[in-house]
Amino acid sequence: MTLAQSLADQSSQLAVSLSFIENQISAAAQLRSQKELFEWLSVYVRHLAKTDKDERLREVLEEFLGPKHRPSIEPVLPVAEWDPAICGYSKRALLKKMLGAIGEEVRTNGIQELHLEFVKKLNDILIQEQQH
Repeated sequence: MTLAQSLADQSSQLAVSLSFIENQISAAAQLRSQKELFEWLSVYVRHLAKTDKDERLREVLEEFLGPKHRPSIEPVLPVAEWDPAICGYSKRALLKKMLGAIGEEVRTNGIQELHLEFVKKLNDILIQEQQH
């Protein structure tokens, strides 16, 4: 097997792995299985962190953080359409757990910066919620 074939196989395996994990997350959400949902989300964010998928990881973290702190001028979902819970779990509580999982996988400065950015944003939100 040539190096090019090996790299193509690895790339293909990565795409299949991500697709499989995303399907497992979807299935757990549809079945409303909190335990499986958290387990697969943890696997997913760890996988994204290990493979330096910064943009996709940011999208996932932003979805769980909510529209209040999204940096874009036009939020992906209007505030009224963002559901703060999934399968009865608070998305922000899940985000806190996911950030813990990501923290264990930090390998690059980009992922570390992303991790620290979302830890700060989540802490800011939690402080604001306590004050209200």
